Amino acid sequence: VWLQVSGLGFHAVGVFIILSGWALMESTTRRAESGAVAWGAWYRSRFLRLYPMYWVAHLVYLVSPFVVRPEQVDGRIVLSLLGLRFVNIEMNYYYLNPAWWYFSMLIQFYLLFPLLFWTARKLGPWTFLLTACAVGFFVRYLMLVVYPQNGMWTQGGFAICRLPEFALGMALFMWHTRSTAQAERFFL
Repeated sequence: VWLQVSGLGFHAVGVFIILSGWALMESTTRRAESGAVAWGAWYRSRFLRLYPMYWVAHLVYLVSPFVVRPEQVDGRIVLSLLGLRFVNIEMNYYYLNPAWWYFSMLIQFYLLFPLLFWTARKLGPWTFLLTACAVGFFVRYLMLVVYPQNGMWTQGGFAICRLPEFALGMALFMWHTRSTAQAERFFL
């Protein structure tokens, strides 16, 4: 039973991406309802929440005596601290701590979010989700079949490949606000 349950652990990443789309859509919608969204302030608040925590994770990793360090700390740490793990992806994506790959994906989604937010509100949840899925799966197809790339790009090195999950979170929030009771019945 434990092996079966633990084998599902990789799904947590997809759930995290869905919840990220929901949370960003929810907080930004609240801001938009009280007036125009000041995107400069929005970026500043997001990055001020995200980067210090990420840097503390690096510090803990570097000073902790209980961490296995399979790689040397070298110049790649600068790209890691900046969250640019997709630069020279083969060398940097899993550098120091393989679990940190998602940070560069989040940065990319933050950079794209104003466009995604506007598109979602313009198209509505169904059309937005279907469009995002079409774009995301088409990019995956290009990167896996037509122009084969390292799998790290589709894992999250190029965030558009994970757009269907992120957009699902955004659409779920929109459905939840339109019909809370119906959405909660679906979830439960």
